[in-house]
Amino acid sequence: MIKKIHGNVGKIRTQDMKEKMSKSISEYMHSHPGHPFLNYWKGRKMKVQSKLKMSNSHKKRWENKKFRNSQLGENSKNWKGDTLSKGGIHSWMKRTYGSPRKCDECGITNAKRFDWASIDHTYLRNRSKWRRLCRSCHRKYDYRNKNKYVKTRNQ
Repeated sequence: MIKKIHGNVGKIRTQDMKEKMSKSISEYMHSHPGHPFLNYWKGRKMKVQSKLKMSNSHKKRWENKKFRNSQLGENSKNWKGDTLSKGGIHSWMKRTYGSPRKCDECGITNAKRFDWASIDHTYLRNRSKWRRLCRSCHRKYDYRNKNKYVKTRNQ
């Protein structure tokens, strides 16, 4: 009896089935020695010169403005739009506009931490909906406005 749990994980197979599978995989590996899915580089070392060539090629590609712009921001295949989590949006704000250095509320510049604070708690990629606050003012602002705004994303 074969018990199916999830795909191939956890399947109970007979000894005969295991031998057939092993033979099939072995034959495939010998007939396709350079196939990338067969872990061609396992146990082998790449020459330093080859590594440098690959590294330089990669660097040149990213130095090209046209290529770089086609891979970053909204052009990226991993772009999520406004469906990011709160933490993701905060990280994007910090990456895009930098880390705040001055509090818009109290004007302090020597606080230990500064944050990007969403004004209306919608967490959108719109700079006008964000303020730079020191951690103290950010907590006070959130506490004062905790019931004022409905925490929805798409308004």
